[in-house]
Amino acid sequence: MNQKHIVLAEDDSDDCELLIDTLNKRTDVSRVTTVQNGVDLLALLEYTAELSDLPDLIILDHNMPRMNGQETLQLLKASPRYSKIPVAIFSTQTSKLFTAECLALGAVKVYSKPTEFAKYQETIFKIIETI
Repeated sequence: MNQKHIVLAEDDSDDCELLIDTLNKRTDVSRVTTVQNGVDLLALLEYTAELSDLPDLIILDHNMPRMNGQETLQLLKASPRYSKIPVAIFSTQTSKLFTAECLALGAVKVYSKPTEFAKYQETIFKIIETI
């Protein structure tokens, strides 16, 4: 089984904790790294020396301080070093226009954050299965 390294860019501590708890239930996830915004995500990736140490998936919230999810996604996909990393948007913002814009920028999929715990876990599992 391929062990995955996942990076979460999420500024809400409750959502972050729930995401980590859910990901830790997966046997195919070996490492979860968290950052609070797009600026911190780009800095983390910049300081990752080896390409083999880059994440297998980035789960990106949209509503974050300093740099929102769309801005971060655009910079990731414009970089030859990071453009191949799958990025899933996981946000309360999921209008048709927003979804279309994110997909056009290179997101693999846009997922709505459910309010029910069981659906939340189910959605996270679906995100992991995209890679």
